[in-house]
Amino acid sequence: MRADPLEHQPFRPQMVTEEHRRQFAEPTLETVLRPGDVLWVPRGWIHNGFATGEPSLHLSLSLPSLTPYLVAGELVRRLDGDERFRRDLPWGFGQDPIRRREAITEVIALLRNALDDLDPDAVADRVAQTWRGCFLEPARRPVDAVLGAPVTRDTPVRTVPEAVCAVDHLPDGRVRLHLADTALVLDPPAGEWIAARLADDTGAPWSAWDLPSEVSPVDAVALVAGLLRGGVVRRHRAG
Repeated sequence: MRADPLEHQPFRPQMVTEEHRRQFAEPTLETVLRPGDVLWVPRGWIHNGFATGEPSLHLSLSLPSLTPYLVAGELVRRLDGDERFRRDLPWGFGQDPIRRREAITEVIALLRNALDDLDPDAVADRVAQTWRGCFLEPARRPVDAVLGAPVTRDTPVRTVPEAVCAVDHLPDGRVRLHLADTALVLDPPAGEWIAARLADDTGAPWSAWDLPSEVSPVDAVALVAGLLRGGVVRRHRAG
């Protein structure tokens, strides 16, 4: 009914027109879900679930869409450190249309100037850290990790920052990587090196040779193999 709806734009029956009734007279899919079944409904598709003969319970989950609108909201939230956006609006804003128009014009000008001053690279890094917990890239390639060529010190890999929700620096010097369904704890100094590599986010290839010299060759290869199994790194293929 609406192309690419946003989270605050749910379907309402009054949105249906006669043209819609003619175009969508028959459902695209009509099915019965049984215990344990999962149905994925694409974004923007109207759906209706109901019990067929006896009481039933179902759980609906919605996922946020990664859109320019969402990015715009994040950009505005980055302006909370600017005191010009924290001051009160003039008294009478709600009743006086002239004051309201003047205030909105001023805010638009402030917003335009403030957005021009933002550093895109810095904002991109901060936004990526915020979103990685929600928009996880498929983290593992078990066939590639298990059946691929054995990992050696020369095996080129690249980090996959999108696979890591968060990084904790523990008091004992270890580093904990939070993945979608588990966590990896890395010993120093390799843990700090991997954390820095994730934050770097350049996609440049590296191998076990690049790990700190304090890490033994055997441990370096084992670490790369473990990161490969966990989806934190992937094999790098030139081209």
